[in-house]
Amino acid sequence: MGHRVGPRTALAAALITQAIGAGIAAVGAGPVAALAAAALFGGTFMGITALAIGVGVQMRGPSAAGPLTAIFGLGQMLGPLVVTPVLGSAYTVAFEIAAVVVTGAAVLAAIVDLRHRRGRKPRSAGAAASR
Repeated sequence: MGHRVGPRTALAAALITQAIGAGIAAVGAGPVAALAAAALFGGTFMGITALAIGVGVQMRGPSAAGPLTAIFGLGQMLGPLVVTPVLGSAYTVAFEIAAVVVTGAAVLAAIVDLRHRRGRKPRSAGAAASR
């Protein structure tokens, strides 16, 4: 998908897909909801990691891969620690938190994609002449 629509757009779409998966896990019940949530949430994880590192490298150069990998690892360690106190007898609140966090990441990725697209548009002749 990253090759077809571009890595920034693919990243935003994958994050939205992952947020939908978390939302299904938060509100859905039964095996069908569990399978859909697993496919949408879990199935996008590696792609999001690869796309985010690729976008980071494009934006900041090869040195961005190390810090981005460390941040992903930190998120994997902190996520369970943050949601453990609210678990109770179900994972509903944990998935609600995940849906909010991933939706926020999707919004940020979409903003980066839009800014990048606007920055690449050719300037009109009138705008260039007015300078």
